[in-house]
Amino acid sequence: MSGRESLEEAQAQYRTMLSPAEIGREAVPFLKMSFDNPRTGGGSTNPGRALAYPRMLRQEIPQLEGASGGFVEWENRTGEVWRVAWDGEWVLSGAEGERRGMSLDEILQFSDETLRA
Repeated sequence: MSGRESLEEAQAQYRTMLSPAEIGREAVPFLKMSFDNPRTGGGSTNPGRALAYPRMLRQEIPQLEGASGGFVEWENRTGEVWRVAWDGEWVLSGAEGERRGMSLDEILQFSDETLRA
């Protein structure tokens, strides 16, 4: 948890995502995301970013390939926000500006690292 969640978000994360009574559970990094993919028709329906599991982020990013105008945006526990899109190549933008020419594997590795920050 980031400490910046609303009461409703904190309760939802605790009840549905963390499974505190499960001793051997895996860590669930804080993640809020939104996405839109015109190619698949998938996307988030809520305004802004919503709590999500990291596997959803890893699932949606590759689906952007070939989806001009689509995006995946995510926020980690420190409030840093990144956005990845497909524009004939992967385009990553965030705190460090815009980066192009990254491979899908580099984008996925970067997204994993941001959730451990």
